Amino acid sequence: MSPRPDDHRLSFGKHKGLPLDQVPLPYLDWALGADYTPSADRDAIAAYLADPVIARELERELERELEGNDTSDSCERRAR
Repeated sequence: MSPRPDDHRLSFGKHKGLPLDQVPLPYLDWALGADYTPSADRDAIAAYLADPVIARELERELERELEGNDTSDSCERRAR
């Protein structure tokens, strides 16, 4: 029996050694698309993010990030 995705610990990066449920979801989303993410990590992340509850939470967090980035970008443009 294979371990559950949320029991998996990242083997790389600034969250190395942490279980997936303790890593920020936007980081996991980014790591899923990074070319150098180890395949074992990529497989576990994909399975973890496929959970409908986790997927909805990720979507909300990404929307919040975009809203925050839009505000800071426009402030930076005005300051120039």
